[in-house]
Amino acid sequence: MATLSVAEETKSSTAVRVIYAVLSYALGLLMLLYGMSKIMALQFQVFPSTYVKPLAEVSDFFAIAAFFGRFHWLEVLLGLVESIPSILLLFRRTRSLGAILLLGPISFVAITDYAYLSSSYYWDVRAVITGMLIADVGLLLLDQKTRKWIRDLFLLNSAPEYRRWQLELASNCILVLAIFVATYLLGHSVKANSGEILGFPQINGRGTWDVTTFEIDHKPVDLPRGEAAPQIYFNFDGSCRMNNLKAEIKQKCTAEINGRQHTIKLTELPVGGLNAPLQAKFQLDGLKLSIHGHSDSHEVSLSLNRHGW
Repeated sequence: MATLSVAEETKSSTAVRVIYAVLSYALGLLMLLYGMSKIMALQFQVFPSTYVKPLAEVSDFFAIAAFFGRFHWLEVLLGLVESIPSILLLFRRTRSLGAILLLGPISFVAITDYAYLSSSYYWDVRAVITGMLIADVGLLLLDQKTRKWIRDLFLLNSAPEYRRWQLELASNCILVLAIFVATYLLGHSVKANSGEILGFPQINGRGTWDVTTFEIDHKPVDLPRGEAAPQIYFNFDGSCRMNNLKAEIKQKCTAEINGRQHTIKLTELPVGGLNAPLQAKFQLDGLKLSIHGHSDSHEVSLSLNRHGW
């Protein structure tokens, strides 16, 4: 009977350790990506067209993003507050500390989401952050050494334990480094591909261009001048929009930008009566952007200037 009891206790203890480890890695990796998206200035993106709307018409999500993304240093600070505990969760001896430090940031995000985001439209966002909060609380409840986290962090009990700790330290450092490198390369690729035109982060009108000239078959299209001149917004989601046009003219378009090949494809360009997509090359020179290509058999050229970047 004693042997059976010990076996059952050992099996139960093993199951708890497995659940604890799975929760730690899942929450740590997810929060690490979440925090790094802030450090890379990728999370709090706002459509430039949002800034021309009255505040009452701005959605809750974009209002929050505009606030937290207003200053890049604040984004980096928030990202570090989330990323550092996430990294601690990946190491066995620092999981207690990571779970404790992560409870504050996750609770703050959960409170913000529940206070400001619509329950019907952003239910998936709430579900994810609620699940992360429950996972963190679960880690604290499962960890029998939470009250001894200082000893777990600084003391090494035996030589075999130390050797296992070295192996875990090396493997997790490689994992964290791989995540940082992969995220950096992805973010750099996005920015290199179209960031100079879109503007990251798109705060205070970045991504906005003044249309100075528009020619079809070398003939200028009659456009308003001065303050009434049209502007085009290139949004990070691939959409674009032209403002200051007549109400009867459709003002939305789509843009496919390849920064490496310096090509751009504009579909449904709202001026000039062009029906086919504009396949063009672009040249970026400081504050000026030149686009030259063809729509069907028509030769099309646009000259744009950055608007208050």
